[in-house]
Amino acid sequence: MSFSITKNAVGKILALKNQSQDDHELFRIQVSGSNLTGFQYDFAFTSKPKFNDVRFTFEGIEVLLDYFSYQCLVNSSLDYIERDDHFEIINSKEINDGVPI
Repeated sequence: MSFSITKNAVGKILALKNQSQDDHELFRIQVSGSNLTGFQYDFAFTSKPKFNDVRFTFEGIEVLLDYFSYQCLVNSSLDYIERDDHFEIINSKEINDGVPI
């Protein structure tokens, strides 16, 4: 698999999903924009996939990446940093190549 989610991220996503009213929600990761500070990463629950989504399942969590986001996140991982209370992308092409794609 070319994208992964750490155990910390899985735990946080499940906790957020359990707070939601909809048991069938999908977790979307989307890369948006590219500027001098790099990419912006958006994380949200959704109920419907888009036609060009790449779909993964991790420990019962269905994750959606649109095709552009998937290309940016190949060989990357999603982690959750508890002390700072945020998600973080590790080893993205943006970091590995030193320049946004």
